[in-house]
Amino acid sequence: MTIYLDSTPKLQDIAARIFQYKGRKFQVETSKEVCCNSHWEGGSRSNYARVDLQNGKFEIFGQSGTMFDRTPIPVVTLDEKTAVIEHSIFCGKDMGIRIIVHPSIMPKLITAGDKLSRDEKIVLAATRGLKSSYAGDGQFRFHEAKRVTGIGLERWVEAKVSLVNKGMLNKAGAITNDGRNAIGRTDLFILREAQP
Repeated sequence: MTIYLDSTPKLQDIAARIFQYKGRKFQVETSKEVCCNSHWEGGSRSNYARVDLQNGKFEIFGQSGTMFDRTPIPVVTLDEKTAVIEHSIFCGKDMGIRIIVHPSIMPKLITAGDKLSRDEKIVLAATRGLKSSYAGDGQFRFHEAKRVTGIGLERWVEAKVSLVNKGMLNKAGAITNDGRNAIGRTDLFILREAQP
């Protein structure tokens, strides 16, 4: 399952600033400690930074990078205030950014979907999975959601307003990372009304 990360300060922005990374490959993992081997070996190397999650300050660390460097490999113990950001090159290919946080932090970085009403889930599933307009229908998401789930226009509008207030949709009606995390892989067919 993909998890979309939101945090303050934003770890993706910090990673881009530290490593001048302009790509879109981000992973988030949990661990209680990280072995930070930064030697070059076979065209592969990782660079690491320790980040203070409260203020966004960071420290880049590791060995000199040569395979002949015999300094000990740093091991960082993670807690609720510390994350490690890794930028990896594997066989000359940029593998992107890996953000490692303590397991207790993960629930704070994502939104749980169990606090949503059925109507809110319908709006999120339709927003995530369907174009806003299609084949001349400017209300395609609503019409498709109504066809599959039976939701009415008044309930649709109320659910949208509620989702904007919760930060799961933006004011333009686009889904946010919190909304993506909350709805996960749920689709409209899972939410259809039970047939008599």
